[in-house]
Amino acid sequence: MPDKRLTICLLVALVLRLAFVFIGFPLLQDRWHLREDADGYGLIAQSIREGRYDDVTRGPVYPVLVAVAGSPVTVKVFQAFLDTATCALIYLLANRKLWAAWLWALYPFAIWRVAFINKEITLAFLLVSYAIVQVRALRERNLW
Repeated sequence: MPDKRLTICLLVALVLRLAFVFIGFPLLQDRWHLREDADGYGLIAQSIREGRYDDVTRGPVYPVLVAVAGSPVTVKVFQAFLDTATCALIYLLANRKLWAAWLWALYPFAIWRVAFINKEITLAFLLVSYAIVQVRALRERNLW
């Protein structure tokens, strides 16, 4: 049975991220001249969909995600869920310490990044996943 306190933490994390995507970012976008896709991932995703991807300066993982999602709103909602999953992974990485999950759930810059078309959310998820695998390998003294 899942820990109710962790479930509450993850729900709060998801609600905060979705609230910022659908309410906070649109309110601030014009006022602060924010660009949701300042790095041009939408154009790269379009080139992937058209079968002409040739940008060797950036890896294809995040642009493929954007291409599959299709719309910026879909990308942002996916990122909200992915960042909430990162929160759960941090809980596991911290040896099931709930305060670690709450720190990520409430971390303003993690919430902020979800509303942009940028690789940071995916990178954080992959990095924490890798750290968990490494810690587990070290604890079990098994590098495989």
